[in-house]
Amino acid sequence: MKRIAALDGVRGIAILLVLAGHFFAWPPGGRGVDLFFVLSGFLITTLLLEERERTGRIAIKAFYVRRARRLLPPLAVLLSAYGVIELIRGNDPLAAIAEYGLYGANVFIAYQAHGTHNLALVHLWSLAEEEQFYLVWPVILIALAKARRPMRTLSIVTCGLILFRFGVIAEGASWWHVYYPPQMRADGLLIGCIAAFVARRRLLSSKWVPVGAAFCFAGWWLLSPGGTEDFILGVPLFEVGSTLLLLSALVPSVSTTLLGMYPLAWIGRVSYSLYLWHVTLLWLFDHQMRLLVLLLSFAAATASYLLIEQPLRVRSSQRKTIHLSARSQIDGATAIT
Repeated sequence: MKRIAALDGVRGIAILLVLAGHFFAWPPGGRGVDLFFVLSGFLITTLLLEERERTGRIAIKAFYVRRARRLLPPLAVLLSAYGVIELIRGNDPLAAIAEYGLYGANVFIAYQAHGTHNLALVHLWSLAEEEQFYLVWPVILIALAKARRPMRTLSIVTCGLILFRFGVIAEGASWWHVYYPPQMRADGLLIGCIAAFVARRRLLSSKWVPVGAAFCFAGWWLLSPGGTEDFILGVPLFEVGSTLLLLSALVPSVSTTLLGMYPLAWIGRVSYSLYLWHVTLLWLFDHQMRLLVLLLSFAAATASYLLIEQPLRVRSSQRKTIHLSARSQIDGATAIT
């Protein structure tokens, strides 16, 4: 899948919403994470479907290796920096690193932390949600691809998860048991998966997609009360709006031009490292001097992107090119003989 600047712009909007929530307490509920979930489900499913169409199969092991190469090195640097800071302060960081850094933070916060959490690493809960999804989704997709109507199956499961969350809220569940558990947030990822099937079958008219996104976001803005009640109507509306927003980024239009503008697209490219660093830096500065922390977050994210993410991506592309070139020569020799 070639890089699409407008999708980088969607990433940029997502991380800007996260920053607005964490630095300025707006918008309520941090909807940027929901946009990230929808985008992750869409991109991963698109890549896996393309691989299946191209090769006839999905190489699960190679998928896991690619995800690890992409995500683990920047995370390891962040956790190392956190560990050094805690050691300097005379604290033992190993328990927190294990609890929050091994992709189990969402479960730990929901069921073990009992309303308390590590202020430096709490944001890693959303990475845990995505990694747990990456772990099981390729296997499910292989089985789902054999179904006659995979979109209908996905839609039923997604609606079931949303209704299940409604029931949990109606029973008076705490914020921690609504916001963090994996089963409570899987609908955003699955809606993104559905969007991947929709995009590949071109089932929506590109003319009306941006309009639909605008109506969904307006409905979310007007109807979201905040708190756990926001998950009853506000979050599903926002997730559908997010889906339509990313679909509008796929077909050349005014929307793709706006979303693909360089400043917004650049923020999207560094969004992973920016997400990693900004909460930890806020903790380091005790949530003071927020403008300075914001600038430092962008600086740290840019350095992480240029020094860690990009070199790894380039080396991965070079290995892939060499592999394809070697395979091409082997295939050619076989044909000659």
